Amino acid sequence: MKKKRKWKDKLAFTAVSVAVSVLLAGIFYAAGVSALSRGEVKAAVVAKSDIEQGVKITKNNVNELFCTKEVNKELIPKDAPEDIRWLVGYTTGSSVHNREIIVRDDFYKPEDLEKQMEEPTELALTASSVSDSAGGHIRGGDRINVGTVRMTEYGTTKYLCVAENVYVKEALDENGNKVDASDRKQPCTMFCVIMERREAERMIELLRDGDETIITLPAAQEGIM
Repeated sequence: MKKKRKWKDKLAFTAVSVAVSVLLAGIFYAAGVSALSRGEVKAAVVAKSDIEQGVKITKNNVNELFCTKEVNKELIPKDAPEDIRWLVGYTTGSSVHNREIIVRDDFYKPEDLEKQMEEPTELALTASSVSDSAGGHIRGGDRINVGTVRMTEYGTTKYLCVAENVYVKEALDENGNKVDASDRKQPCTMFCVIMERREAERMIELLRDGDETIITLPAAQEGIM
């Protein structure tokens, strides 16, 4: 009889433990929901779609590309703008993904780049061919690496990078017509770039000694070297 009584007491204790666990879980869940409902969210600017690098943000397209949403403040980076109007006049420094929270470091103003240089110089570059300019996909706002190919004493070719992370102000087709960054079909082989004067002079000197001028996007650099 005592054994039966102990078994019942044990069963009752287990049932109480389960009930307490369920109750505590409900309390913690309610506390979490309550914390969010008390205003643990903050306004953030979010991309409405995938956006290419080099896209200039204007009053006409800012609302098509971005929107403001209430987001859990724990997910918002410190340098994220709260007002969508901040983006007007800036250019995307890298590609932006759909629903991505915007941060200031991903955008820049071309005029600010020139202000940071001691002797900003505009220079025209022409790739040897479409295949030597990232398939013609480079656009204004991109950063590029510039290199050349030289013939070695052994009869083989060797690639030499002569400038890295160069800012492209404008991209042009083979006839010298400016191609907008939103146009992804027209191939470009001519580019107007901005760089330090001393770096530009060094680059020109090195390109003169080469057989071809090759312009690549930084991510594609490893495939050539």
